[in-house]
Amino acid sequence: MVKNSSNLTLITKLVILVVLILGCFSQTTLAQTTNSDRPGVIEKKITQGSKVVIDNRFGDLTIVGWDQSDLQAVSDEIPLNIREEGNKFILSALEPNRHKGFDMSVKVPKNIDLEIINRRSGDIRIENVNGSTTIAMNSGDISVYKVGMLDLSLFSGDIHIEQAGITNIKLKKGDVFLADASGAVNITNFSGDIAVKNVQGNLTCRSTSGDISAETITGLVNISLSSGEARLSNLSSDLLISAINGEINAQCVKGRVEINNANGSIELGNVTDDVQVVTVSGDITLESLINSKGRYSLKTTSGDISFLMQDNPPGFRADMFCYEGDIDTNIELKIENGHKTKVDPIDPVDPVDPPSPPSPPNPKPVTPRKPVVNSKNNIHGQENFIGRYGDGQAQIKLSTFTGDITLSKGHKASSSQCK
Repeated sequence: MVKNSSNLTLITKLVILVVLILGCFSQTTLAQTTNSDRPGVIEKKITQGSKVVIDNRFGDLTIVGWDQSDLQAVSDEIPLNIREEGNKFILSALEPNRHKGFDMSVKVPKNIDLEIINRRSGDIRIENVNGSTTIAMNSGDISVYKVGMLDLSLFSGDIHIEQAGITNIKLKKGDVFLADASGAVNITNFSGDIAVKNVQGNLTCRSTSGDISAETITGLVNISLSSGEARLSNLSSDLLISAINGEINAQCVKGRVEINNANGSIELGNVTDDVQVVTVSGDITLESLINSKGRYSLKTTSGDISFLMQDNPPGFRADMFCYEGDIDTNIELKIENGHKTKVDPIDPVDPVDPPSPPSPPNPKPVTPRKPVVNSKNNIHGQENFIGRYGDGQAQIKLSTFTGDITLSKGHKASSSQCK
């Protein structure tokens, strides 16, 4: 009997000890994560090297990085919860399925990584987060200021970014503005405009419908555009553009330019390296200093071509062709080939060889007009004209099927225009 009583006493003591331990643990955890005097407020110490994940499905969300090591979240008096999964601290409503939407403000340690998940609608503002930031959401505007690496995926809404690291953006519908990126930028936008300036790295933009503008880019610029205008300036490296329908204007390019456009005019100014431009329908204008070893190929099937170079250019060889139009130049050239020549059929968008004329429905013998060379070295008539200036090292090839060609001096480089 005494033995049984002793066992019972021991069990009772163990039960009491367990209850006390659990109670202390619960109070400690509660003290670390909540503030009972302020409903809708939660606090948590975040260990260094962790990621904060925010699950806020509806409502506006503001996130600010600060120098403290604690996370502090304030909602519209909606109970919040923080749970740990590995190195992640996941912040959400205590019962997320019961709340259709609520606004929330969050302060996080500024050097942590940040991820926003299950986002359906509402605006987001993020600032002063030095770690990586990942956002995936359906609808709402996104504003980001002073962040590190950035990865955004948005179905519908506008994106505004100032001061970011390497940036990747995927947008279905809306406009994108980005200024001051310290790394490469990659933007895909199906419907909406893209405006970018001050990027220290490569820039890649893909747009199905919308205009693209880019200014002051240090790396390679690669543009893919289905419908819309492209305006670019002060590029420190090469420019590559592939377009279907839209006008293109590029000024002050310290590198090579390669453009293929199905429909739309192209204007280029102050290009330091080789130029290769093709458009099926549209005018082409190039106003630039040429260099002694440069290669310049401008070709349109239907449109005029104008090439304006400096007053004292290096030697070059100009190969010019127009089937229906005139060739005009104010430069004294030594004519190497001043008569109509036979041209083999070629691909109409080939950037090197001149196009062959289409066969009319009922071909009739045509007596070609002989070229007329006046005192200004202007050539009028159906012609494949080759002329040399100086040593002929630089190579210029201008070709249009229907349109005029103008090759002239007089370009004045503007130091104020190009940075």
